[in-house]
This record gives sequence, structure tokens and C-alpha cells, in this order.
Amino acid sequence: MRIKWYRKAAALILAAAMMVPCGMQVMAAEKDLEAASKKNPDVYAWITIPGTNIDYPVCQSTNDVFYLTHNVDKCLDANGALYTESAYNTRTFADPVTVIYGHNMRSGKMFGHLQETFQTGFGGHDEAIVYMDGKTHIYKLFIALPVGANHLLYGRNFNDKIRYKRFLDELMSVRSMEVVKNGGITPNVNDNLLILSTCMGGGRTNERYIVVGKRIR
Repeated sequence: MRIKWYRKAAALILAAAMMVPCGMQVMAAEKDLEAASKKNPDVYAWITIPGTNIDYPVCQSTNDVFYLTHNVDKCLDANGALYTESAYNTRTFADPVTVIYGHNMRSGKMFGHLQETFQTGFGGHDEAIVYMDGKTHIYKLFIALPVGANHLLYGRNFNDKIRYKRFLDELMSVRSMEVVKNGGITPNVNDNLLILSTCMGGGRTNERYIVVGKRIR
């Protein structure tokens, strides 16, 4: 009986310990977002994926290529910054599909470890937390895969449920050894999706690597 009690106590302590980092990360993101947005109004959100090195502000400029070559301080920087495009996404994360772009840096910065992390599975890092303007959205990540270099949002009206369903069907039906799925999660046309997009490694310049999640809160 005593051994069982110890095991139960240890399990409760471990569970509590695992919950703390996520909460702490959100609190830190809130504080960092406030400071970053004061310095640069283009900063409007913060994304964190617990269990990974992804913990960055998200920018949006009226010039959609600006943050390819500039950091959050608006200084020239090869790392760029994580950003969404004003031509296709609002700053609300309420669009059917929101795409966050980031460079695949050899240093691991930005989305430099995105492919490396998710091509082996979702264990321990299957949620993305987006904090913005006093709100916290949580996305359950459900698929990671290489795609063609065609723009994910250009020419697509995801407010049209038929076209949105076609996109989801195409996404979930890709057959490749490089596709990794988080079992049991299937998106539908009422979901808000978050897509993280970066360049493919290994010299595959005509492809992008994406990780997709559906908002659960």
C-alpha cells in the first residue's frame, strides 16, 4: 500500500511539474509581446511550441516581404522574423487558414529546426500556443509534410466551404513516406487552421515544409 501511495504521489508531482512550463511560457510570451509591440507595432502575436526552440514574436507589415530580411527591431538581419502576410491574413487568427512564415536557418533560429523536429513525430510537441492582445489560442498540430513551392493562400478562398474542404481533402490524402500525422485528428471546414511554413532543407529549393494545426481553444 505504501509503495502504491508513493507511486501516486510521484505521478501527481510529475503531472504538476509538466503543467508549469506551459503556463510559465504563456506568461513570458505575454510580457515579451507587450514589450516587443511597444517597440514595433508590426509585432502583434507570439508563438510558442513547448518542447521546441520555437518561441518568437509574430510580425505583419503592409510590405509582405519586409520581414524576410529584417528582424523584429526592423534592422537588416539574415534571420528575418516570423511573419504573416497582410495581403492574405488579418491580425486576428480568425481566418480559416493563417500561415506563419519563417526562415530555415542552419543555426536553428526561426524555423531552422521545424523539419528536423516534426519529421520524426509529434511526441512532446504537438501543441502550438499563440498569444495575442490578451487572448491565448491553442492549436493541436496534426500533420507535417513537404509541399510544392506554390503559395498556400494565393487564389484560394477558404471562406468558400467547398473549396476549403477540397484543400483539406488534398492535404490529408497526400501519400508519402515523409508525411507525419498525429493520429486521430481530422480537420473540417469549421476549423481554424494554423500553418507554419519554411523552406525545405537538403537543397530542395522547389519545396516547402509545413506543419499544420487546428485550433482547439
